[in-house]
Amino acid sequence: MNLVAHYFKGGSNKVYLVSLKREGASFLVVAKWGRVNSKLQSQVKGTFDTYKRAFSEAGVLFRTKTVKGYEHIESRFYSGTLKMGNTWLREYLEEDVDWSDSYDSPAASRKPMIPVTVVPRDTREFEVECLMNTGLEDSFDEGLTFVAERHSDPDMLWVWDKCAERKACFADRFKVV
Repeated sequence: MNLVAHYFKGGSNKVYLVSLKREGASFLVVAKWGRVNSKLQSQVKGTFDTYKRAFSEAGVLFRTKTVKGYEHIESRFYSGTLKMGNTWLREYLEEDVDWSDSYDSPAASRKPMIPVTVVPRDTREFEVECLMNTGLEDSFDEGLTFVAERHSDPDMLWVWDKCAERKACFADRFKVV
C-alpha cells in the first residue's frame, strides 16, 4: 500500500509517501519525503505484528501531513500535476505485496485508507461524538458531543470545539449521532 501527498504551494514542490511493507511476519510503516524529481529520504516509522496496527499507524502518519497542507494525490480534490504513474515516483513506491497468507488480510475487507463519516445531506449542521482526541486534547473530549458541519474535503469535518471555535478535523475521529 502506498499513500502519496504532494505540497506545491509558493516555491515548494515536495512529496511525502507512506508505505506498508511486509518483512517476514512483521509489517513496516515506511515514510519517504523530499523535493519532487530529487532523491527522497526514507525512514522506518514503526514495525508491527499485525497488518491492522500498521495500517492504522500509516493512516495517522499520513494525516499529519495532509493537515499541514499536503494534498493526497488520489483525492478527487487534488489539483496538482503529480500522478501515481509518474516514472520518478514509481521508483519510490513499494511493490504490491501478496497479503493472502496474513491472518488479518486486507484483501478480504479492502477498507478505504481514511474512513469516511456518513454526513447527513439534508442539514447544514449536525452533532458528532468525539471518538479519538489524540493531539486535540485541549479542544475535544472523547465521548462528548459537538456541533459539526461539512468540509470541502470529504475526509474532514468542521467541528466547533469546547471553546466554540471552528476547527478542521479528520472525519474518522468523530461519529455522527
